Formats: sequence, structure tokens, C-alpha cells
Amino acid sequence: MNTNTTVPANRATAAASLAGAAARIRATAWPRITAAARAAIAADTRDAAPPYGFATRIVARALGPKHAAAAPMLVSYAMRAFGISCLIAILLVSINLGTILRDIDDEAATLGDTPVETADIDNGIAADTDGGVTP
Repeated sequence: MNTNTTVPANRATAAASLAGAAARIRATAWPRITAAARAAIAADTRDAAPPYGFATRIVARALGPKHAAAAPMLVSYAMRAFGISCLIAILLVSINLGTILRDIDDEAATLGDTPVETADIDNGIAADTDGGVTP
């Protein structure tokens, strides 16, 4: 008997039967899953009421103090450092304010001694003072 001719035929029928079985499983999978889910829901006899004090614990957690984590702790340190740096900046400006005001007064006095030329400006173009007449 020649085994070479029967082996491919057996493999072909085995592959065809596996493909048919997979198709049957796919076709019946959804109805089986939904039937199992409906049976599980119907068989659930647990009490749906929450345990005693459950609502009180939920409200207490919602309105209670927040637990500090690592990130909020760093944020609080950063805000403290920002506040301290602002206070130092204000302090340094107030210490040097007298010197700054004296320098401004000195510059204003110096400007009072020098003549400053002014020109009338209309729409960004200097106006002629002699009426547009050129000699």
C-alpha cells in the first residue's frame, strides 16, 4: 500500500474538519457567553444594600483632610521659597531706594542745564516751523 497518497488526503480532511470546528465555535460563542452572563446575574443572591456606615465613610473621605503626597509637599516648599525671594527683593529695593532717587534727581538737574531741541510731530513727520517756505 502506498502511504504517500493517503497522507495528504488525511491532512486535507483534518484541516477541513478543524476549520469547520473553529467556525462552529465562533458561531456559537456569543450566544453561550450571553447565556452564561444571564445565568450569573440571575444566580447572584447577594444583598445589594451597602454595609452599615458606608455612606458616612464616603462623605468623611470626601470632606476630610487631604493626604499629603510627595508632589504637594514640594509645591508648598516652592511657594515658601517664592515668598521669601519676593520679600528679599522688596527689602533690597527699599534699602537702595534713596540712592536710586538721588541718581534720578542728579540726572534731572543735569538735563535742566542742557538745551533740548523739540520738534512738532504730526503723524510721525516733523512739521516745518517756517510754513513750508524754503529760502
